[in-house]
Amino acid sequence: MDFITAQQNRLALMQKQNIPATLAPRLLCRDIADTFIADISSAEKFDLRFIDLLCEMATAENQDVAEAANTAIYGRIIEGLCDDFSDRGIKICNEVLARILFFVASLKAYSQLNALLEKLDLNSREKIIARYNRIRRNESILGASAKSPKRIFILSRVTIGADIAITSIILKRLIQTFPQAEKILVGPDHLREIFSGFPNVSFAEPEYKRYGSLAERTFAWFEVYKKINDLHPLADTGDTLLFDPDSRLSQLGLLPLVKEENTFLFPSRATPREGENPSLAALTNLWLDKVIGDQAHCFPSVSFQEKHITHTTTFFKQFSPELLKITINFGVGRNEGKRISDSFEEQLIFSLLQRNNTIIILDSGSSPLSKERVSNFLARAAKQSIPQIFMTESELAEKIIPFTHGIIGFRGSVGAIGALISGSDGFFGYDSCCQHLAAALGIPAVTTFAGIPNERFMARWHPEGEHAATTVIPVLKPETLTPEQISALAVKTAITFHETINKYRLEAKG
Repeated sequence: MDFITAQQNRLALMQKQNIPATLAPRLLCRDIADTFIADISSAEKFDLRFIDLLCEMATAENQDVAEAANTAIYGRIIEGLCDDFSDRGIKICNEVLARILFFVASLKAYSQLNALLEKLDLNSREKIIARYNRIRRNESILGASAKSPKRIFILSRVTIGADIAITSIILKRLIQTFPQAEKILVGPDHLREIFSGFPNVSFAEPEYKRYGSLAERTFAWFEVYKKINDLHPLADTGDTLLFDPDSRLSQLGLLPLVKEENTFLFPSRATPREGENPSLAALTNLWLDKVIGDQAHCFPSVSFQEKHITHTTTFFKQFSPELLKITINFGVGRNEGKRISDSFEEQLIFSLLQRNNTIIILDSGSSPLSKERVSNFLARAAKQSIPQIFMTESELAEKIIPFTHGIIGFRGSVGAIGALISGSDGFFGYDSCCQHLAAALGIPAVTTFAGIPNERFMARWHPEGEHAATTVIPVLKPETLTPEQISALAVKTAITFHETINKYRLEAKG
């Protein structure tokens, strides 16, 4: 019996037992992923048949099986390798992604992907990884054939927080160095909301399903390649450069979009030099110093659409300057390991409301689950006679809040919540895009950093900003906290929050 057949028999056996039909695939896929992770951590060589099996399961007709395998591949294996921030993690991740790529390319429905790989002479794992190693060594724009580019493509990191921490710096530095070149940001529509005010910037928006299927995420590269070459047929000439910040759109730099010599890959997951543990913002600047040849250090920044600025300014005019305006976002981007608990969130808000004349804007994020949590919380607040109301982005310019102490539930776009943060006195959140928004805007903030896989991870994702006053509270294993410890953490966080705001105000006056 071969390896894959044995694992499939395990799943069939589990489904015959008393394990719920939807739970069995999750348990098995998690077990397969964890076995692979244990295998790569203890041996130089590793068995990629685990990946083959998960790929088979991720493309199964049974949706429970497919979703479980997809989550195991991306949520446990690939994210785990990326979060390690090491050269070895990069090497193994490349092997895994190449394995997935050729699996998807072999499927009849994705023959276009296979044809493009053949056309580009990237029809083997060895060729793809060799190309990756070559572009990783492209360290100076002076070595490119285009010394004065007409256009520069900049890939999105897909997630908003990473685009603020990394992509915004690349964009700003390139604007400074090549003011006449057209800068084209390639990625999701949130790019327009957070970078619309930068000069000479346009947007290309190929579809990328962040939580899509295995095939959809892999085939996204084909769509990006087609988008770039349809928009600019001369993209593969000497007057075009591409900056890749380790983007999912290129399969973390593994696949090409323009000429190899005109591609500049930021190896954001590389092992740092001994004794150093910088943030991703600092690493981005150091890399650009080598590539561009100047040392014009930039901090992360954002520039919102005019409607978001105007509507938010109008909304805040109804409050007196004496009110303390706090924006909170408990979003974790579907990674529940970053959360602490409902109890912590509730106790933190109630602790912050102990101070008179406090308005809390509680953002519900974009997912149905986060909206449900905010709705439930507002219902509990109402039972305790705490003034509360809910509003949407469309109401920002006209909504009258009938109290000066309480909670405002909010749901809107990233541009709208970013503008609300910019008008607030302080921000609280977990490790998410909003902490990077607050830092980039120079708004004092406190972040509870939970579920940290290693110290490098927390150092890399520390929010940066030119006038940032961010306090990070690490919580290593939130799932082990007792109710008493959760209560103590909520009180400590509220105290730290007020201390952070007061310190910021004193420094601003000084």
